[in-house]
Amino acid sequence: MSRVTPAAQIRGVSVLPIGQQWTRVLPFGDAVRLVVGDVRVLIATDTRIEALAWTTGDPTPAWTSALAATVPPLVHDGRVFVAADGAIHSLSELTGHPEWRLPIGRVTVPLVFRAGWLLVLGEDARLRGIRASDGEPIWISEPLATPLALPPVVDGERVFGVTADGHMTAWRVTDGAVAWQRRGLASPLQILVAHGLIYVATDGRLTAYRQGNGERTWSYPVEMPLISRLAADADHVYIAVLDNSVRAHRASNGHMVWNKNVNARVVDGLTADAGMVIVPHSNGVVRFMLAATGQAAGELAAPAADSRGTTALTTAGYGTGLRMVRMTVSDTARVVDAFARQSLPVTAALTISGTPLPWSTLPGASRR
Repeated sequence: MSRVTPAAQIRGVSVLPIGQQWTRVLPFGDAVRLVVGDVRVLIATDTRIEALAWTTGDPTPAWTSALAATVPPLVHDGRVFVAADGAIHSLSELTGHPEWRLPIGRVTVPLVFRAGWLLVLGEDARLRGIRASDGEPIWISEPLATPLALPPVVDGERVFGVTADGHMTAWRVTDGAVAWQRRGLASPLQILVAHGLIYVATDGRLTAYRQGNGERTWSYPVEMPLISRLAADADHVYIAVLDNSVRAHRASNGHMVWNKNVNARVVDGLTADAGMVIVPHSNGVVRFMLAATGQAAGELAAPAADSRGTTALTTAGYGTGLRMVRMTVSDTARVVDAFARQSLPVTAALTISGTPLPWSTLPGASRR
């Protein structure tokens, strides 16, 4: 493991004060899922969870757990929530010390956290609202007739889920009661909540539904399958599609604001933050695009000449608290690089042509 501290350079100029925290080489072997917390980076395999110190990437004085997670661990409020061995486990993010355990059966749908609530879909097809502080189940929903196609999402006081045949359900977070149910488009690929809307991407279409009642507000053809998660900021929702393009759609009506082709396939991890769209590519490069126009604002290069690609970009936090972890593979190694925002200077970015972009002109922190 080697530590790297200088500010990241994007095409020779310092853009967005992103600094590289550290680099760590991992052995080949089990499939790896990366999770970014406040003080730890978790490396989860089929047999264990290793927690690295966020500041250095060192495994000590961090911790290791023998829990074999069935879905990626979830980190919030200083706790790590793990679905393993037919139960939900809560561990201290700092030390890995077990805090509580709740038997629930095998969990195969990723966990969801919101404001002290842990939301879990069990193998009995029931959604559970669990108090995150002590693991106490507060409510259990009626079983779903059809399994959810995607992990549920939560915004405000409601949880939203969509099944493979397009049925959408909204539950109240406080008691699990069904607020509404609607029929949407079948075969959903991605779901995101923002702007009081539920965005659902299907094969060739992006559709927005009202969170209050499930009514469809707009639907826009995108013609190609999506290849990364959706992202949103205060005004737009962003998508990456199979033809190697990244697109911005206006949140209010779905109209496409810009459409920019990139020179490599986009991998999972599309992120919108502080006036930028952060786009990870399969060749290991991470591109920065201006959210307002899609104009290229620079890139983080791949970590080595023999890099064969990025599996995904994992992010946490917003604005000054943005943290990013990228995993790339080469012919000889699997490399994890950690990056964090360092400061917010008055001129926070330079375009490729060298035009300064005052930070005050860029929108503030945004939602994924």
